[in-house]
Amino acid sequence: MGFFERIFGKKDIVEEKTEDIETISIDFSETSAWFETEISGFLKTVNDDACVFISQIIDVSEKLNKDLDMLETAESDDEIGSRMRKFAYDNKTSFINKVRAFNSKITPPDVLDSLLFFDYFGMVAIEINKLTRETVRNIHLAKMLFADEIKEVTDCLNDISDIILESQKALNRHKDKSDKVKEIRDMLHGAEDILAGLGSDNKRLMQKKISLEKLQDKKKRYELSLHGLETSEDVSELKQIIEQKDDADAKISKIRSDILQTFSYVSKVLKKYERHSTGLNSGDEKILALYIESPVKALVRDKGFKTLSRIIENTEILIDSGKIDLKDKQKNKVLVRLNNLKDISMLDGWATEYNQLQDTSENLKDVLCGMEINNEIERARQNLNGIDGLIVRDEQDILRIEKEVSDSNKIVSLKTEELETVLSEMLGRDVSVNVF
Repeated sequence: MGFFERIFGKKDIVEEKTEDIETISIDFSETSAWFETEISGFLKTVNDDACVFISQIIDVSEKLNKDLDMLETAESDDEIGSRMRKFAYDNKTSFINKVRAFNSKITPPDVLDSLLFFDYFGMVAIEINKLTRETVRNIHLAKMLFADEIKEVTDCLNDISDIILESQKALNRHKDKSDKVKEIRDMLHGAEDILAGLGSDNKRLMQKKISLEKLQDKKKRYELSLHGLETSEDVSELKQIIEQKDDADAKISKIRSDILQTFSYVSKVLKKYERHSTGLNSGDEKILALYIESPVKALVRDKGFKTLSRIIENTEILIDSGKIDLKDKQKNKVLVRLNNLKDISMLDGWATEYNQLQDTSENLKDVLCGMEINNEIERARQNLNGIDGLIVRDEQDILRIEKEVSDSNKIVSLKTEELETVLSEMLGRDVSVNVF
C-alpha cells in the first residue's frame, strides 16, 4: 500500500446508479449515512486530486529539512567585518528557526477529511506568505556569507508556494460542491441536535403526564377519605360546635364593624388633637394613639372609658376655641359624633359583648382542636390542598413542554424542507426525508 493510501485510506470506486429514480424517500436516522454514500465518489475525486499536491509538498518538505541542515552546519571564511559576520550568523540562525517552525506547521495530518484539504491548502498559503514577510531581513543579511545555502532553502519555499497555487487552481472546480456538502452536513448535525432535544422533551412530557395521572388518582382517594370523615357519626357534634363558633365570629365582626364605622367619623379630628394632647398623661396618649389606629382594642383596654371621656372633652374645647380648625358644616357633624361617643352604655355594651364573644370563640376553638375528628378532617383537607397544588404545577409544566415540543416540531419540519431542497439540488433527484 502506498504512502498516501496509508494516510488517507484506499477507497473503493463507487459505481454510479443508472436507474432513474423520481423520488428518493429515506428516514432521517439513515440520512447522514446515505448522504455520505452518495458523495463518496465526489470525496474520492477531491481526495485523489489533493493527494497529488500533498505528495509534492511532503517531498519538498523533506528536501527543505535537508537544506536547512546544510545551512545550519555551513561555515564561511569570507572576510567581512566581525560585526557584519555576527549579523550574518545570527540572521542565519533566526531564518533556520522560522523556516523549521513553518515546515513543522504545514505537515499534513495522518487522517484528513477530503473537504478539509481546502482548509489545509489555505492554511499553508497563509503561513508561507507570513514567513516571506518575516524573513526578508534574515535572508538579506544571511546571504552575505551563505548565499548558496540560502538559495537552496528559498527555492524549496518557492516550490511550496507554486504547489499551493496549483492545488488551489485544481481544487477550485470542486469548491462549490464541497461548500454544499459542508452546508448539508451542518444542516444534518443541527437537525440531529434539535431531534435529540425533542426526544428529551417528549420523554419529560410523558413523565409529567404519568406524574399527573398518579396525582389525580391520589386526589380521588383523598376526596373519598375526606367525604367519609365528613359524613361519619362523629361529625354531627363537630358541626354544632363549628356553627356556634361561626356565629360568635360573625357577631364579633359585626361589633368590630360598628365600632370602626362610629370612630371613622372622628378619626381625622383625633389625629389633629393628637398633636396637642392637652390634659393627657403618657398613658392616656398611648390610649389616644390606639383609638386612632385600632378603636376596638382601645375600647377593650380603656376601662370605664375615662381616657376617651377626657379626649372627647379636650377635643371639644380645642374645636370651640378654633385650635382645631373645621368648617362650620363639618364642625357640627364632628361635635354630634363626639357627643354620641359619650354614651357609656353603648360603649360598655360593645366592649362587654366583644370580650364575651372573643372568650366564646377561643373556647370553641380549643374544643375543636381537641376533637380528633376535626383534626382528621383538617389533615385530609391539607392533603387535598397539597395535591391540588402539585396537580396545578404538573398541568402548567405539561402545557409549557407541549409548547416547546410544538415549536421544535415546527423547526424540524422547516429544517427538513430546507434539507430536502438542498439535497435535491445537489444530487439532481427529488429527495424526501421522513422525520416523524
